[in-house]
Amino acid sequence: MPLPYGLGPKDVVGPIVSAVGAVVSVGFACWNVQMAKSNANRSIYVDGQKFLIEVCKQLVSEPVLWCVYDDDRLREEEDVYHANDPVQHAKLRAFAHLHLNMFEIIVNEVPKPSAWRRNASNVWYDYLDDTLSRSRMIREILDEPASKRIWSEALHKEYGRWKRKKKEEEDEKKKNPVRS
Repeated sequence: MPLPYGLGPKDVVGPIVSAVGAVVSVGFACWNVQMAKSNANRSIYVDGQKFLIEVCKQLVSEPVLWCVYDDDRLREEEDVYHANDPVQHAKLRAFAHLHLNMFEIIVNEVPKPSAWRRNASNVWYDYLDDTLSRSRMIREILDEPASKRIWSEALHKEYGRWKRKKKEEEDEKKKNPVRS
């Protein structure tokens, strides 16, 4: 069958091969971008796990650091926790700063949590929520005026969300008190 406009088979094969090559190249480029994102996200999660290992090492070597959490039982042990000891207070603040530095990396670098399928980002954001809920010291540090210069807007934005969520929960409890 002759081709229209006087074209020969060699005139059609070149453009077809070029088009197929372009489509394949675009496919590989998209795949490469997805792989790069996946590797970058994995790297962030691994770095976060390294931070957690450091936190755990600190807790093992100095159990009084558990007292950064308001509900920890060590706070009741007078021979361990001394609320008025300035050195112990400084250690707890430093440990709180370590937490905040870790969370700063997380909120700035990990993908946003998934609304429909729990992923590693959801776990990190839940850990941040739990830490804010359990540590008055960390909240007080974030409320200090200097904290705006130390930590990113993203971390403060998450803290603001947490405060709004807690206020809404308190307001809801006031409107609908549970009767026992």
